[in-house]
Amino acid sequence: MGVNGNQEGQIRSPYPLPFHQLIESFRTLPGIGIKTATKLAFHLLKAPGEEVLRLSRLLSDLRESLVLCPQCQNMMDRDSGRESCAICSDPLRDPSTVVVVEDVQTLYAIERTGEFRGKYHVLLGRLSPLEGIGPDALRIRELLERTKTGEIHEMILATSPTV
Repeated sequence: MGVNGNQEGQIRSPYPLPFHQLIESFRTLPGIGIKTATKLAFHLLKAPGEEVLRLSRLLSDLRESLVLCPQCQNMMDRDSGRESCAICSDPLRDPSTVVVVEDVQTLYAIERTGEFRGKYHVLLGRLSPLEGIGPDALRIRELLERTKTGEIHEMILATSPTV
């Protein structure tokens, strides 16, 4: 091991090991480079202890607090008291129109426009035979079950234009 716990031959960090590890953890997040990761680490170092603990708790509890909506596969609060997500529960939504998306991020991108008033179905991925992802790995079966009710009259595919 080299300085700060780095393997020999790796770039040496000027920071203490725990701080360096935090920066490297931030860098694993999409769109976060070394400068942003370092800014975030310094922000947390200067932030009040309660703020850091709150963030830590939220991150720790995140996966336990969320479940998939049984209707559309959107994420929802486990403790919401609802049987489905806020979108599926909304009586002002048009249940006859469903947009099929690959992931929850796309669902929320469409929601931010404020234009679509139907419902959604999240596949939770995309077909990729080379990566071993076939139809059974996606939520296609659930989508087919939803079509059997006769309530859906229009289905819009909003998936990536890939082979």
